[in-house]
Amino acid sequence: MAWLEWWNFLFIAPLLAGVTLAVLVVATGSIGHSDMDTDVDTNPHVHDIGDGDSGSDDTRGFDVLGWFGIGRGVSLSLMLPVLLCTFGFIGLVLDIVFEPILRIPAVYAPIATLGALFASSLIGRSFAKAFVRFADLNRKTSIKGSKDLVGCAGTTVFEVDSSNGAANIKDAFGNIHRVVVRTKTSSIAANKAVKVIAEEQGLYIVEESK
Repeated sequence: MAWLEWWNFLFIAPLLAGVTLAVLVVATGSIGHSDMDTDVDTNPHVHDIGDGDSGSDDTRGFDVLGWFGIGRGVSLSLMLPVLLCTFGFIGLVLDIVFEPILRIPAVYAPIATLGALFASSLIGRSFAKAFVRFADLNRKTSIKGSKDLVGCAGTTVFEVDSSNGAANIKDAFGNIHRVVVRTKTSSIAANKAVKVIAEEQGLYIVEESK
């Protein structure tokens, strides 16, 4: 089999590139979540005052990349070796299978390319989903319930009195939550250190830290 002919080199080149990138990733330790990831607070009891961002960005341009698992929570430095190795390996296997049957490279090479692309999309999405699930099982970076902020400290944003106010509260994982707060008695001026002492129906009771 002529390994350096174009119909084989079409898959050998990305396979070698994928192996090289994989070695570099392991050597540099640059494995992790995508920079595109954001922690989404799904807790309905944490009232985010917000800063006016609508959060309605159009992400339709990422659909094709997402079909290969890119932008699904895994860094590109990790996804590229997986996709390149998968495309190259599957393409070579299909070339070997189709060569004695179809005989003409111009016929079976495009078929092998389509098959390799399809396999890359399946493996890429499956890999991204498995990686994110495994990583999430081994880390906890956000609160799960409203009472998790009780005992946490922060700073008032606006003046807080017995009816309403706002504060930036840092949870146990270092995340900042802008929440609706109130005091039990006297008011607290803006930019004062406070501590959450209780939670009542989604509102947080705070007291000034001494």
